[in-house]
Amino acid sequence: MTNEEKSNTPLDTKEDYQSLLTLKTADYENLTVVEFNNNLVEWSTQNMDGAYTYTTVIENDIAVHQFPEYLDAEERSFLSLTVKASNNENSVQMRSDYGKPPIDSDLSFEPLRENMELNPPVWTQLMYGFSYQFDANKLTVGERDLALAKVINEVQNFWNSTDIKVLANMSSDDMLEQLKAIVETCSTETVKMSVVENYFMFQTSEMLE
Repeated sequence: MTNEEKSNTPLDTKEDYQSLLTLKTADYENLTVVEFNNNLVEWSTQNMDGAYTYTTVIENDIAVHQFPEYLDAEERSFLSLTVKASNNENSVQMRSDYGKPPIDSDLSFEPLRENMELNPPVWTQLMYGFSYQFDANKLTVGERDLALAKVINEVQNFWNSTDIKVLANMSSDDMLEQLKAIVETCSTETVKMSVVENYFMFQTSEMLE
């Protein structure tokens, strides 16, 4: 879950990053998810300038997984998984607080592969998401992150290790079933996960021929 691409984040957001990273305490993984999520809400409330930068610049960096060079691997992982998941969960909770129909928290990704040296060139593009349910009052941040990271890594490993020509010849139904199988395998009694079927798209160069 690493990405060495550079971010276009302005240098003046460094202090905002450092402020947000104060949530990465020595024992944050032992906090319950609800405790950490409340800390994130409190941070946003107490640091309005930082909160604004988070929702505009930092949140975009997290979405595209491109971070400033001064952040190390652990900090990037904390932002791209822990903070991203908790922010999504807080949004779901806020939606519920306003009386809207309940929905599950989810994470989404859009991996792309291409080989322009082949003749003809081959490319594949995937858009997928998975939702998850758990007891935020009992599950720790470390337990949640471990469960989510397992799914993300398993899908990424399949995507990266499969020959690109094999991927390009798969149908959308084949890819959806593959994702379902991976997510089902990673789902547990404490963190139940499923593919978000209305947030799925799979396209390849072969489909356009």
